[in-house]
Amino acid sequence: MPSYITSTPYLGVGAVGTSRAELRFLGVLLVLLSVALLILSVALMVYAMVAASIVSLVAGLASLSGGLQLLGLSLGRERCEEKS
Repeated sequence: MPSYITSTPYLGVGAVGTSRAELRFLGVLLVLLSVALLILSVALMVYAMVAASIVSLVAGLASLSGGLQLLGLSLGRERCEEKS
């Protein structure tokens, strides 16, 4: 494995150097963003913009899923650190 991969902390979520606090922050931020997108999708449905609301709904659900995965990753790291 090239040395730049292990020495660069921001190669993606969960990469070397990503702390639990960063994962938790990103997870909470993504969940809040997804809730905002879901509210937007409901508002768009009220105004009968069906296509736009479906896209917004799918984006909101996808980011909610990502945020919950980040929170799970954060909790998993926390449990691993407690065991060691």
